[in-house]
Amino acid sequence: RFRYRLMLMGIGTMLGLIICTVALPVVLIQESFFVAFIPLYTFVFLGFASLAIIRYQLFDIRFVIAKSAGYLLLLVLLAGLMGVVSFVVSQVFINDVMLYGSQQVLLVCMTIGTAFIFQPIRRLVDHVTERVFYKRPYEPQLFINDFNKALVSASSLEQLMTHSLSAINTNLKPSNCGIYLSATDYQADREFRLDGSHPPSQHISKIARYLRASEPRVVDAYTSPPAHIHRSLQSIMRKNRVEVVGGLQSTLNQHNADSGYVYLGPKLSGDPYTAQDLRMVGILANELILAVENALKYEEINAFNATLQKKIDTATRKLKNANAHLQELDQTKDDFISMTSHQLKPQLTAAMGFITMLEDGVEGELNPGQKELNALSLRGIDRMNEIVRDLLDLSKIKSGKVDITPKKSNLMTIATEEVTRLQPRAQSEKNIALALHAPKTYPNSMFDEVKMREVITNLISNAVQYSHPDSTITVDLSSTAQKLKLTVKDTGIGVPKKAQAHLFTKFFRADNAQTVRPAGTGVGLFFVKKMVEAHDGTMIFHSEEGSGSTFGFTIPKNLHKK
Repeated sequence: RFRYRLMLMGIGTMLGLIICTVALPVVLIQESFFVAFIPLYTFVFLGFASLAIIRYQLFDIRFVIAKSAGYLLLLVLLAGLMGVVSFVVSQVFINDVMLYGSQQVLLVCMTIGTAFIFQPIRRLVDHVTERVFYKRPYEPQLFINDFNKALVSASSLEQLMTHSLSAINTNLKPSNCGIYLSATDYQADREFRLDGSHPPSQHISKIARYLRASEPRVVDAYTSPPAHIHRSLQSIMRKNRVEVVGGLQSTLNQHNADSGYVYLGPKLSGDPYTAQDLRMVGILANELILAVENALKYEEINAFNATLQKKIDTATRKLKNANAHLQELDQTKDDFISMTSHQLKPQLTAAMGFITMLEDGVEGELNPGQKELNALSLRGIDRMNEIVRDLLDLSKIKSGKVDITPKKSNLMTIATEEVTRLQPRAQSEKNIALALHAPKTYPNSMFDEVKMREVITNLISNAVQYSHPDSTITVDLSSTAQKLKLTVKDTGIGVPKKAQAHLFTKFFRADNAQTVRPAGTGVGLFFVKKMVEAHDGTMIFHSEEGSGSTFGFTIPKNLHKK
């Protein structure tokens, strides 16, 4: 367009001067003296034409100059070479009296030699002239290799863009170039330029908008295509001094055709972009989009990981704060339970003493109704004592004040005493019989007698609470060379399968247990397990809902002092 415009301006200016020179003097002064200057006006046209040829390559005169210079240089080299060779040969091998036929042979040999060296010298001359006039044009395959190396050597999106633009700048030598990437879920629109490159003056996203519906994907600013969309795009490109645009079409989502584009400004040499240059831009754009998408996916993964890590850190911090608060509440609860239990214990002991005195007739004989009420009061105080005992045991476990003091004791003696003590209560409450199965002799061993007595009491009491009336609870004792074993078996309500995994946790009670005994604490079995583990023992548990349960433990025969 610039070329044609300059040519028209030159022709128009020259014709205007000619018309003014011919017409005006004749009309105004009736004189045609200035007509003699008309040939000089052709220099105006020649000036515009020269500018179009030299600056805007109206004709590729460099090709003519380069070839002319090349052939002239080739002629000079061959002539000089033949002259030197002729002189040397004539002086060394031929004397003044040589025959005419010998000279002919020499010329034929020299001609044949010149024919053999012509092509190598011509290639050398062409290479030299091309370097001078064409600034050493790039090799397409070497350009692609350099570009691929740039893509492979990049470890981040910024490096990928920098290396890619550097390879383009080195080979195509544009005055400015850059790469525009459309927005993603994690990043806004981004543009990458070489240092010193000027961005387009108009908002660059307009180019991307036109490229979305553009075919082919490589557009130059001056070759007018038939499509209106290209003409609009070219208008924007020319306003922004962008001569070539190559669209980066997504390979992952064909509907997202506006992943970005690479743009090139005018060449530093002033040369136009050739068809080969446009093909190279298309090839590079296809390779670049693959590397860009990989880098963007890597960025998305990093961004997702960073976001996820941030959320995890926030959730962890909240969880820690909540956990600290729960620990404070738990500690407050434990302190309250401990304080309350210690306050209730003496009061319950005093109440039980007074009721026992009444039952013994200290204040006179009780009638049958008073005796029944007195028995119910004793039973209620006894249950309250069990609750207070459980809470005190839990408080000791939580505070870490549970001390195991092993001493020589007999597990069968303790079990016998507890069965004898609890039998009246089991009989009066549910008409349950307690049966003790044990060998005639049972070995003495080292364990904490007080703690194990509490364990056996808990197991038998639980069996009584959850057994059916008019049934039998069996306490079984056995031993091996290394261990003592005790089990308590009942035929009561049993434990549902879904509740068995949580049975020995603090405050847990199965649904059927809550129905049978609403006032339970859910602390007894938790305490039993802790005491058995403190003796380096193992819990025994088997149960089927509706068919009864077996609870027990094994402990070493000789427990070392803890």
